[in-house]
Amino acid sequence: CRIHVLLVVMQSCLGLVVTALGVYMRTLTSTLVLRECPFWAGAPVSTLNYASPLVQMFIGYPSCTEPFSADFFPSQATCFVLASICVFICMVAAVFAGSHGSRISAFHHCTHNSSMAQCQCSHSTEPLAPIYIYDDIARSCDVIITSVKDYLILQCAFNSIGSGVCLWFVTLLWKSRYQDFHSGLRFYSYSA
Repeated sequence: CRIHVLLVVMQSCLGLVVTALGVYMRTLTSTLVLRECPFWAGAPVSTLNYASPLVQMFIGYPSCTEPFSADFFPSQATCFVLASICVFICMVAAVFAGSHGSRISAFHHCTHNSSMAQCQCSHSTEPLAPIYIYDDIARSCDVIITSVKDYLILQCAFNSIGSGVCLWFVTLLWKSRYQDFHSGLRFYSYSA
């Protein structure tokens, strides 16, 4: 039962950190779109843990060695569905943040336009290269190259860890109910 409590605490912390980091990144520059500041990925992870009666009934079960009764199946099923959704939401958020972070790390040239408070970055110095514009950058483009890139990579890491923790939680929920994962392969006959 201790592992269940640890996973719930980890999910709560990761959900809060992902939400706070996403909101903070959104305040750095308004140019980052919603998919690149995935504060929305922390909400389901935290919601999974703050659906109090469901998770507390699961954790507060008196004996972890006995199989769960039918009374706990609806709460387990709800937690299973929510955690399964969280696995995919966190993974999608990690991919979006990681791809933007890798794009920023490949910038070759950035110029700051102080009159418009924006930074214009590109992958090469050619005139026809695509230009990425970041608004609300007051001082210099170093904010984009260092801070925003690092925050995006952190966001990718936290969301990946959150996805792994939720997957572990889903696995424990499944094993508590069905005791095993079956692949559909059978190497023995039913008559044996």
